[in-house]
Formats: sequence, C-alpha cells, structure tokens
Amino acid sequence: MKKWLVLSLTLTLLMVFMACGGGEKKQEEVAAPIQEAVAEPTPTAEGKGVFLAKEILGMFDEIVGKVGELAKDKPEVAVLKPQLEELYSSYREKMTELNTKYLALRDSDIAQFGQCNTYLGENRGKHVFKKDTDLTGIVSHYNLQVGDQEMVKLISEEPVQLLEMAVSQG
Repeated sequence: MKKWLVLSLTLTLLMVFMACGGGEKKQEEVAAPIQEAVAEPTPTAEGKGVFLAKEILGMFDEIVGKVGELAKDKPEVAVLKPQLEELYSSYREKMTELNTKYLALRDSDIAQFGQCNTYLGENRGKHVFKKDTDLTGIVSHYNLQVGDQEMVKLISEEPVQLLEMAVSQG
C-alpha cells in the first residue's frame, strides 16, 4: 500500500513538472502577455485600490518598455540622453496624476487605500526586478563599454523615481 502511495505521488509530481515545463520561451513571448495584462487594468471585484495599484504598475511597465525601445540599439549618449529626458518629462505629469488619485483614495476610502498598498507591496518588487532584468544589457553597455555613470543612472534609477512619485504620501 505504501509503495502505491509513493508511486502515485511521484507520478503526480512528475506530471506537474512536465506540464509546467513546456520548453524554453523567449523572454519577449513570456513578458508581452504580462505587460498587456498589467498595462490596461479594468475595474474588477477587487476594488478601486487594486485597480489603482495595477494602473500605477502598468504605467511603470510602460515607461520601462519605452526606455528599452529607445535604447535597444545602444545609440550614442548624446542621442539617447535627450530622448530619455523627454520621455521621463512626459511621464512625470502622468505619475503626478496617479499620485493625485492615490492620495484621493487615501482620503476617501482607507480600506481601498490599504488594498492598493497591499497590492503594491506584493507586486512592486516584481516589476522593478523585471525592469532590471529587461534593461540589464543596456545598462551594462553604458556602464562597461561607454563608462557613462550618468546614463546608467538615467536608465536604471529614473523609472523607479517616477514610480515613487506616483505613490508618494508626502
């Protein structure tokens, strides 16, 4: 009886691993559906707080995607820097608007505000990690080949600062 139980459990685990494996996928194939799902959140039974958190993280992912697009061919610093500064400038207004919504939610519905912060707390790190992963090659190029620390900071830190702007309580 014990042998059958162990054998059954082993076969079940083997089937789970086989089902999850599915071979290697390109990073773009895996990331695209995730970005689409996060980029356009819709109201759900989860409430306004989770919806706002998804909107904030979606905007962050959008910024990171655009940074990746601008820098994917690794243009000269003199070309890329003004493009990034213009991109960040255009998103400062959007993140300020999200911060206004964030603070309004805090003042109007503390329970939903708590849900927003819970969702952000559980998911913000994943989005920042994904940013780091997606932009590693670009950051490495400007750090190691070009040696421009200002560009490295512009690419790696500015999107996070914009995210922080959206969730600032001060």
